[in-house]
Amino acid sequence: MITGALTLGMVGGIFGILIGLVGFTIAGFAGDVSFQFLTLAIPIAGLVGAGIVRSEPSKGGMAMLVSAVAMCAVFGVHLLSLLPGLLLAIGGGLALASTRAPTTPTVV
Repeated sequence: MITGALTLGMVGGIFGILIGLVGFTIAGFAGDVSFQFLTLAIPIAGLVGAGIVRSEPSKGGMAMLVSAVAMCAVFGVHLLSLLPGLLLAIGGGLALASTRAPTTPTVV
């Protein structure tokens, strides 16, 4: 499940960066610097979450889930933001589902 979370997170992050570049350009015409920052920072957070999912699945999964929710909140809910948002959300869910509670060894 970790490999699936990594793959979905990377693909979702790359699609998010592409959509973020469009938003960056549109916000540049409007002169909104804070929106320009958010359009690139949110997908990068998803990529970082996908990158650390092998070593820290819970932190990576939470980063991908937060990025997916923030992407839909900032960009609005439409087809272009749902594609990377859903990929990041599914990847984050897989990462969180793959975390296991530490087991205590049984002494016989």
